Amino acid sequence: MWVKEVYGSPFAGIKTGYNAAFILTRSERDNLVLADPKSTDLLKPILFGTQLQQWKSEAPEKWIIYIPKAGINISDYPAIEDWLRPHKAKLAARAAKQKWFELQQPQQKYQATYEGTKLIYRDIANRPSFSVDTGNYIDMTCFCIPDASHFEVALLSSSVLWFSLISETTVARGGYFRMKSQYLEPLPIPDATPAQKAALATLAETAQTHAEARYSLQTALTRRIPDLCPPDREPKLTNKLKEWWTLPDFAAFRAEVKKVFKADIPLAERSDWEDWINRDRAEIARLTAEIAQAEARIDSIVYDLFDLTEDEIGLLEAAI
Repeated sequence: MWVKEVYGSPFAGIKTGYNAAFILTRSERDNLVLADPKSTDLLKPILFGTQLQQWKSEAPEKWIIYIPKAGINISDYPAIEDWLRPHKAKLAARAAKQKWFELQQPQQKYQATYEGTKLIYRDIANRPSFSVDTGNYIDMTCFCIPDASHFEVALLSSSVLWFSLISETTVARGGYFRMKSQYLEPLPIPDATPAQKAALATLAETAQTHAEARYSLQTALTRRIPDLCPPDREPKLTNKLKEWWTLPDFAAFRAEVKKVFKADIPLAERSDWEDWINRDRAEIARLTAEIAQAEARIDSIVYDLFDLTEDEIGLLEAAI
């Protein structure tokens, strides 16, 4: 069996034709709802390809004004109409046929899938980016497989299917691969017993839970780092500070803060910061190890499903 045979073709997300009009920040979304509570009906959380990583997606930070074709009387939503009207000339000049306030490619037939549970992944990736999502819409830099769960995420994230995928797809740039539907459709889905399916699903769910917890720890502390910047300087973070958990110890973190912000961590706060860094680095390392163990177990089960020999496994792992 193949992906297309079992699940149909993966489909891409929404194309607005003009993101400046249809994609909102949280504050912009909240202002529209404040002006007209009915606006909530058309405002949906949306994910972009850059937010999809191995085993997880980031929390949505943007909202889309979701207006499908021939489905909405815009005058019923005055706050949204007022928001869109300054963009009318550019919206009317878009390709395809739609009213000026409608999305260019709303993927309307998949709306129920967006609002339900599905498998999502990014359109260009250098590693598996599959995860299970519930309730978020996706833009055109993402793909979706409906009616798929953690079992399918485990299969697609395994070394076997990743090797199969990158052997057929085209290289975009810098070691990244295109994940278009035609490359996933022929991927093999092996016969698996209920016990094997359950084991793979549990392992994938564990990996996703740990990846989400790890991401929460990483971002929670990252958001606090700008507080260390003096008020007369711009709190711009270097990659080392954005990925503070990769620094070897608190001394290295403190040195990077001094280098970037031209100021040391205040003495009264230094001990607290050292405790946070050490505690969260240790937990991130633990979660990373748990994810690696789940991945290894997934590979072991999938190797058995495809009846690979030790030599074949060695060649496959060397190739990826």
